[in-house]
Amino acid sequence: MSNTIELKESQLGKHAIVCSLNRSLRFHWAKNKKIKKQYELIIRNQMSLNHVTKAIAGERFSLHIVSYRKRLLDHDNLYGAHKWLIDALCNEQFIWDDDPKHCTIKVDQYTITKPSVILELTTVISRYPKQ
Repeated sequence: MSNTIELKESQLGKHAIVCSLNRSLRFHWAKNKKIKKQYELIIRNQMSLNHVTKAIAGERFSLHIVSYRKRLLDHDNLYGAHKWLIDALCNEQFIWDDDPKHCTIKVDQYTITKPSVILELTTVISRYPKQ
């Protein structure tokens, strides 16, 4: 069974890359709710396609999110921007809970100056059992 999900822009469009927190804070609350529901649908679909098993109650994970994007975000903006994605991962049971007892989260980012077939805008989400 896989423990990794890839959200590629060529397959999912703009929702493959999380927009900056500074931008999303200006959205209307109804648009934010819609985005959160879209992430839940995307995660559910990708878990099914990649044969990812759901987390068991109380299971602990290390979560690593890598974002390949056009422009880098500052550190606090990067972590805050992924809140809805992480909430969707919890709601769809990719991870049991995002509290520090059950999950450690690391978010990295890299720039892609010229997207190509080999290297495109992508978000890679991986989970590892936490010791």
